[in-house]
Amino acid sequence: MQNLWQRAVDYFTQPERIIGWLDTLLEIFIILLVARIAIRLMQRVIKSRLKPLESLPDTDPKKQRSKTMLPLLENIISYVIYGLAGVLAIQQLGVDITAILAGAGVVGLAIGFGAQSLVKDLISGFFLLFDGLVGVGDVITIDAHTGLVEKIGIRNTQIRKFSGELRTIPNGDLTSFGNFNRGFMRAIVPVGVAYEANIEDAMAVLRKIAQDYVNMHQDIVLEEPMIQGVMNFNASDVEVRVVIKVVPGNQWQTERDLRRMIKAYFDNRNVEIPFPRHIVYVRDESEWDNSIDVTDTPPEKIEELPDLDKFGEFGVDKENLGKVHEEYRRLKKSMKNWSQRLRGGSSSESSSEEKKE
Repeated sequence: MQNLWQRAVDYFTQPERIIGWLDTLLEIFIILLVARIAIRLMQRVIKSRLKPLESLPDTDPKKQRSKTMLPLLENIISYVIYGLAGVLAIQQLGVDITAILAGAGVVGLAIGFGAQSLVKDLISGFFLLFDGLVGVGDVITIDAHTGLVEKIGIRNTQIRKFSGELRTIPNGDLTSFGNFNRGFMRAIVPVGVAYEANIEDAMAVLRKIAQDYVNMHQDIVLEEPMIQGVMNFNASDVEVRVVIKVVPGNQWQTERDLRRMIKAYFDNRNVEIPFPRHIVYVRDESEWDNSIDVTDTPPEKIEELPDLDKFGEFGVDKENLGKVHEEYRRLKKSMKNWSQRLRGGSSSESSSEEKKE
């Protein structure tokens, strides 16, 4: 054992072998250093190309796409360059990389069959980014979750809800979602008007309020406001709807501003905002006339029904009613005679038994 250890020490402490190991480590270090420098340079080039887009508004599609693609490109560049550097480093150690690449292909094929959900997420993420259906900065709704998209990767998408919760969703689950940052949005504000109010005057007042808002925010309003008339009859009010078409991302603030303006306008002019209430009518029953006015209605044609006696509904003919009664009396008399005969026979038998005793 001591001889074996001495041989190993002599083998690894030879000056030529030590120099060889140091050369190999130096080459590996240089490969990793060059890879790191290359990644930094490429990332700077990408950021410099996307820098002019920073002056655009956050809702601009070009800026959103740049925010979406920048981290993705940085990750792809890092993976590719570090992968090549790792292959070169292994080759410097004297390992045959051909067998490793062949084995990696077989292992990757087996993993692909076993991890179908992972492959599904990767493919869905690729087409999601390629089609540009969603980008960083968009507000989307997935199932019951609505939030701001913070990061889109090849496999996962992260959205930040208003409460601060960060949800990570696999791209394979993004089969159906709503995007609030595409094209245009509409600010929709339903307003309740009291039943006692004049609906035309109420619509004119709401039209003026909406027009005042448009005049103050022409940079985000895309069309003239609409007062869509009576939308519903509620329990305590008549619902009228105000609609303004705005730039995506501004619909919620527009709705809040409109509600505030409507409340202030109604308060200044003593316009009552309806609220749930019950109206009770008290009246004298003696003065209550529940007759219905039928002067303009045509008379109803009533078909005359045949005269039926109280036995008609049971299918008994009126002419045979006497025969039925006669048959009933005859049966009753027969039953009475049979009863008397039976009583007479039982009494005679009892008297004969007494005489024998």
